[in-house]
Amino acid sequence: CALVFSLDLRAWIPDATFSSSFGRNCLICLACACPLLLLFAWRRWREIDDLLADADTDALTGVGNRRKIERVLAHEFDRALRYGRPLSVVMIDVDHFKQVNDRYGHAVGDVVLSTIVRRIGRRMRACDHFGRWGGVDFLLICPETDTEGAMMIADRMRRTVKQRPMRKAGVVTASFGVSSYHGQGDYETLVDQADCYLYMAKDQGRDRVMSRLIVMDQMQAGNTQVGFMSGSQTETSPSSQLSTLMSTIATPLRRLKRR
Repeated sequence: CALVFSLDLRAWIPDATFSSSFGRNCLICLACACPLLLLFAWRRWREIDDLLADADTDALTGVGNRRKIERVLAHEFDRALRYGRPLSVVMIDVDHFKQVNDRYGHAVGDVVLSTIVRRIGRRMRACDHFGRWGGVDFLLICPETDTEGAMMIADRMRRTVKQRPMRKAGVVTASFGVSSYHGQGDYETLVDQADCYLYMAKDQGRDRVMSRLIVMDQMQAGNTQVGFMSGSQTETSPSSQLSTLMSTIATPLRRLKRR
């Protein structure tokens, strides 16, 4: 700017009054101002970058928050829909977390959550995405993975979570619900299904992985302890029983979310 200003001055100031020292001083000012301007721009860029990162990061655990993980899920779902590729999600919930908070305090509860996130993060694949969905619920996105592959990943995470006792809280377990895209619904439906399977895992004793395949196997074996089912088994097919069960569980879940 100083150089342009000095060149403009030469157009209307006589040469006699426009000494060479003035132009040299302008160049010196320009040379001194450029590094300062670059430093200011770099600092502003870093501040903006940090603000954007904070907006997508959970403050406690350091992983992506719901805003970020939902944006990633929408992108991966569109890719799976466009190219016909498999996609699975795993909903994770810490078992008896309220008892941990009530007995040991919220500070220990925060340590438990952070420790679980670190353990899961160390066992994740490079292509997977992990974030905090809300409260003590976490979502793991597994691109290019079918139900069986996601179940293996979830079971590995389950064993990793309870592998070693945590400070003060002891051994902490987690339950896992696995859902895969089968050509119907949107990514919200995918998450709702994983949430339903998670509640089935809770209902059957916690510290386990539940998915469509496990529920179908239990129905075919005549297990009456599937999710919220009770009473005698009807003669309907396993697929229709599963659909009825999912509808039964999804309705109260939607009411809880609206609250």
